[in-house]
Amino acid sequence: MNTPQNASPSLHDPGESLEAINTSASSSGPPSTTRGRAPSAASRAPSSRAHTPAAQSDSVERKNSVSYGHHRQTSIVHGYQHSRNPSHVSSTGASPISPGIILAQAPKDGPTLRQSPSSSTLNAPADQVPIRRLERMHSGRIKREHESHLHHHHHHNHRHHRSRSRQHHQQEPTTVGEYALHHLLNEFISEANDKINRCVSERDDALIRVEAICGPGADHAFDQLIKALGHIVRPRPKPLIDALMIWRKSKSDELTPIHTQLQAARVQSTNGSATVRRADLSQVSTNGSSASLPSHTDPATIIALEQNLRQGERRSAISVYILCRVLMQVISQCTLAALTNDIAERLEDVIYGQLRNFDSEALAYSALKQSQWNMFGQLLGVMGNLRFDKVADRYVSDLEAAQRRLSIKGNADKDLENHTALLVHSMRWLKIQTQPETAWDKSCDLLNLLAGFFAGVHGKPVKYAYCQLFEDLLLPVASKATTELNSPKWRQVLDILKIRLNQLLAKPKHWAQAFPIFAVTICVSPNDVFQQQWLPTALHQLQPKLKERTTRGHALKALCRLVWVYLYRASEGQLTTFKKLDDIIRMVFMTGKKSLLSTEPSIADPLIQLIRIIGFKHQDLCFRSIIFPLMNADVIITGRDRRIENLDPEKMVIAIRAFLAIMSDLEKGDQPPFPVSFECDALTDPFSRSPNSHRRSLSQTQVPVNGAKVERLSKPVMTADFGDVAKESYVKFCKILGEITIICDETFGGQKVLDEKFSAQTIPKTPMADAFSFSRRDELFNSPEVRQNFYDLLHVAVQALPRCLSPQIPLKNLINLLCTGTAHVQNHIASSSAQSLKSIARQSHAQLVTIGFARFIFNFDDRYATVSAGSLLGHGHIESTLRLYVELLEIWIEELKSQPQMASPDLHDDEYARGMPSDLNRSRVFAHVDEIESHGLFFLCSPSRHVRAYAVRVLSLITKFDTALG
Repeated sequence: MNTPQNASPSLHDPGESLEAINTSASSSGPPSTTRGRAPSAASRAPSSRAHTPAAQSDSVERKNSVSYGHHRQTSIVHGYQHSRNPSHVSSTGASPISPGIILAQAPKDGPTLRQSPSSSTLNAPADQVPIRRLERMHSGRIKREHESHLHHHHHHNHRHHRSRSRQHHQQEPTTVGEYALHHLLNEFISEANDKINRCVSERDDALIRVEAICGPGADHAFDQLIKALGHIVRPRPKPLIDALMIWRKSKSDELTPIHTQLQAARVQSTNGSATVRRADLSQVSTNGSSASLPSHTDPATIIALEQNLRQGERRSAISVYILCRVLMQVISQCTLAALTNDIAERLEDVIYGQLRNFDSEALAYSALKQSQWNMFGQLLGVMGNLRFDKVADRYVSDLEAAQRRLSIKGNADKDLENHTALLVHSMRWLKIQTQPETAWDKSCDLLNLLAGFFAGVHGKPVKYAYCQLFEDLLLPVASKATTELNSPKWRQVLDILKIRLNQLLAKPKHWAQAFPIFAVTICVSPNDVFQQQWLPTALHQLQPKLKERTTRGHALKALCRLVWVYLYRASEGQLTTFKKLDDIIRMVFMTGKKSLLSTEPSIADPLIQLIRIIGFKHQDLCFRSIIFPLMNADVIITGRDRRIENLDPEKMVIAIRAFLAIMSDLEKGDQPPFPVSFECDALTDPFSRSPNSHRRSLSQTQVPVNGAKVERLSKPVMTADFGDVAKESYVKFCKILGEITIICDETFGGQKVLDEKFSAQTIPKTPMADAFSFSRRDELFNSPEVRQNFYDLLHVAVQALPRCLSPQIPLKNLINLLCTGTAHVQNHIASSSAQSLKSIARQSHAQLVTIGFARFIFNFDDRYATVSAGSLLGHGHIESTLRLYVELLEIWIEELKSQPQMASPDLHDDEYARGMPSDLNRSRVFAHVDEIESHGLFFLCSPSRHVRAYAVRVLSLITKFDTALG
C-alpha cells in the first residue's frame, strides 16, 4: 500500500514504529491467491508475480454463492460481494485485520471445529473492505508467513476441497482456541471502535477524558474482554500482538487520504494555475483518494478537511491507548519464554522511544497526551516484571547522560530539567522486587544508582520528581518487606537518601515534597533504626505541621504509615505500646482545638485510617479514647438532652466512618493493610502536592458506588465472633447513632425542609431565608458552612443505620425519619435515605418499611403530597418516589417467598401481632395487598404518563403477591 511520507499525525503516533514488532517468518513457500474468487482482468494479465498452475491449484478453494445477489460480474467470498470489474478498487482506508493471520499462527492444541466461511470475517464496520482483499493489501512478512502456512494446509486437502466445491457453506477446520480467539477479537474491535468514536466527539483535546471511556474501571465488560484476550493467548501471544498492530496501523492509514486532500486543497487555494490544479488532483488520485476535489477549493472545504484530520489524529492516538491496555494484559499473563526476548525488546524500543520523546509542555494542555504518556509508563512497568534489568537500563542510560549537566548548578536549561523530570516521573510504575534474593539485590543496585543521581542533581523540578519517585517505589516495599530490610546494600541506599532529604528539609519550602518520602524511609528501615526514629519524628517534627492546614494532610498520612509499621511489624510490650499510642492520640485528637479535625478528604481520610489502624489491634483503647469522645457519648447516650448544640458534626462524621471501618475489618478478621495510598490522593495535585478543597459527601453524588460496598452497608454487623469489648462497644455505638440521627432530623431532616418550603411560599423572604428559614433559637446554625456540616453528618448517619440498628430505638421512628429523608432537598441525603430504606427492608422488615413509605407518599396534605402535579417536590421527585415504592414492593414479595410460614417479624410494633395465628396474619397481609392495588389504580388515574407507567408495574405485582401468599 502506498503511503505518502508526509501523512504523519501531529499527536504521538507510534503506528509505523509498532509495525516493526511483527517478526518475520519463512517466506520460502509459494504465495497463495485469494480463495473463492473468480480471476479478474488484472489477475489474468501476465505479471512477474504470476503463479504457476500448480501453485494456484494448491491454494485456490472454490466457494459456491450464497443466497443473495450473485451476478456474473460478482463473486462471493466469506459473505462479501466482490466485483470482477477491475475498476472497482477497494479503499485504502479500510482496516487490514485478518483473522486468518491469527488463526494460521494460533496453537493447534484443541479439538477441531467446523466453521462456516462467513465466520472468518471480522465484524467490521460497513465501510471496511473484505478481509481477503485486505489481506492482499497488507504486504510484508506477516503475509508471507500466513501464505506459507496456507500452502502447506491446502496442499494436503486439495482434492477433498475440489470434490466438495459446490456444497453450501464450505467450512474450515479450526481449533477451540482459534475459534475463541477469533470471537474475542471480533468483539474487541467492535467495542474499541465504538469507544474511539465516543472519545473523538469532544471539540478540544483538553476536554477529552479517554480514561472515563476507555480506561480501567470505566466499562467492566470491556475490562473483562481485554483480560480474556490476554488469558487465551498466554501460550503464544505473537498472533494477537500482530493483529493488534495491524488494527492500530489501520487507524493511522485512515489519515493518508485526508492529509493528501488537505495538501492539495491548500495548494489550490494559493495557486490559481489550472495546470497545477490538474497535477494536484492527479496526485490525489494516485495516492488512493476515493474523492475528488473541485477545480477551486473554498475555505470551508479546507476547514472541514482540517477538522477531519484532527479527528483522525485523535482516533489514532486513542487507538494507541487501547492497544497499550491490551498489551499490558497480554504481557502480564504470559511468560518471557512465550513472549520471546525478540518481541519484548522490539516493544520496549518502540514504547520507550515514544515515552522519551514526549513534549513536557504538551502534557499540560492535552488530557489525551497525558493519558497516552501514563499508559506508556504503565506498559513499561508491566514489561519490567519480565525484563527488569533491560527496562531499567533504558532509564538509567538517559538519566546518566542528563546528570552530567544537571549535577552542575545553573548549567542546565529549563527544557532539560522538565524533560528529565518527566522521565523520572515515568519510572514510578516500575515494581521493586523483594523476592527472591537475587531480584532484591538487583533492585538495591538500581535504587543505589537513582539515589546517587538524586544526591547530586540540581533544579527544583528534577529534585521534586526524584522525591515522588522514591515515595512511589518504596511504599510497596514498606507494605511487604521484612528481613530484606537488613541487607547491607539496602542500608547504603537509605543512608544516601536520608542525607539528601535532610538537606531539603532544612528549607521549609521543600517540606511538602521531602517529608513524605522521609517518613517512608523510616518505615522501610531495619527494626532497630525504626524504633529509634519513629516516635521522635512523630512527636517533634509532625506536631507543628498538624497545626497548619496546608501541611496537616501530609503529616497525618506520614503518621498513619509510622503507626502501622509500629503496631504490625515492630511492636513492643503492651504497656509500652499503650504509652506511645496515648501520646499520639493526645497530639492528634485531644488538642482542644476544633480546627485540627475536618471532613475535608485530605484530612478526614488519613484520620479515619489512623483510628482504624489503632482500633483493630487495641479496641478498648480506641473506643474509649477516640471514638466515643468524638461522638460526645456521655451526653448523647442518655437520650434526655436532644439538643443540636450537643453535636459536633465534623468530629462525629469521622468517628462514624472510622467505627464502620473497624467493624468491617473485625468481621473479615483481616488487619488493615499498609496505607500505600488514600482515597483523597485523587484530589491532590501531583506536582504541587497541595490538596484541593473538596467535600466528600458532595463528591459521592458524582462517583458510582461500588456494588460490594453497597452490599456490605446493607447488612447488620455480624458480632458473633467479636470479643466482649467489641460487642459492648457496638451496642453502645448503635444507641448513640440512633440518637444523633433523630437530633439531626429534627432540625435538618426532610420534614423540617418541607415545613420551611411551605412557609417560604406564604411569607416572602430573601433567597437565603427562602432556602432555610430557622427560628431565632437556631440562628447560630444559619451559616452555610455550619449547616453543610450538619447535612454531612445526617448523610453519614443515615448511611450507617442499616449496619447499626439499635433495639433501644423504635424501628418505626427510624423508618419515618428515612421516609421524609427521601424528600430532602440535599440530593445525597435523599439518595442515602432511599438506599437505607431498601437495606432495612431486606433485613426481614419489608412489610413495615413498605407500609410506612406508602403512608408517607399518600399524605394528601398539599404541603407534602408527592404524587400531586403541583407538589413542592416537583416532577423529578415523583418519579424517583414511585420507583422506590415499586422496589420496596419487590423486596417484600421476595421476603414472602422466603417465609412461607408467614411468621411476620415486621409487626413487632403492634403488641397484639406477636402471638397472632398464622391465618390471621395472612389476612392482615391480604388487606395490605388490597390497599396496594388501590394505590395502583390511583396512579393509573394520573395525567402523567410516567406515573401511569408505574401504576401498571404496581398492578402487575399484585399477582406476584397472590402467588407468594399461596
